[in-house]
Amino acid sequence: MRVVIAPPAPALLPDYAGREDPVGPLRAALKQAVAWLGDGPVRVVAQAPSEVDRSRGVQQSLGVRIALSLGLTLTDDPSAPLLVFASGSAMRTEKAPGFFDERAAAFDAQVDAAIRAGKGLSDLDLALGEQLWAHGLTGLVDIAGAEIDDVQVDYADAPFGVAYWVARWQLKAASSQADSGS
Repeated sequence: MRVVIAPPAPALLPDYAGREDPVGPLRAALKQAVAWLGDGPVRVVAQAPSEVDRSRGVQQSLGVRIALSLGLTLTDDPSAPLLVFASGSAMRTEKAPGFFDERAAAFDAQVDAAIRAGKGLSDLDLALGEQLWAHGLTGLVDIAGAEIDDVQVDYADAPFGVAYWVARWQLKAASSQADSGS
């Protein structure tokens, strides 16, 4: 099974892609990774919308909205490729959404190493991740027991002080499945 890890970044929504795309390299990497998933429907693992989003009438998670904006067809079929929306801390700099936290860089380094190795995700301190405003890491931990044949990281950076990755994992055939968040 193929898995793509992508950030739940609002800037990936089409409304933000003007003449000067603030996340052009991230968007390009995501489009390439999503194309790698194939032409069929995909399952999306994403956090539910926040209460603020619901108060504005948003009924779908940011990840689902990003997936739909990329033209993907969504499914609950457990054999479908998986698109997992997760990000690292949002506290890497003083201008980051969560301001600066000195623990953020070390936490993100641990997430980065786990993504690149395709293992070690279950060792992440999810409570610390929550304090650092990391999102969707439980979706990655849910597939942490899967055996991964190949890893490719297409993007790893922290624009706006938020750690983002676009990565591709090729899982072995008999792997565990994450529940769909759509």
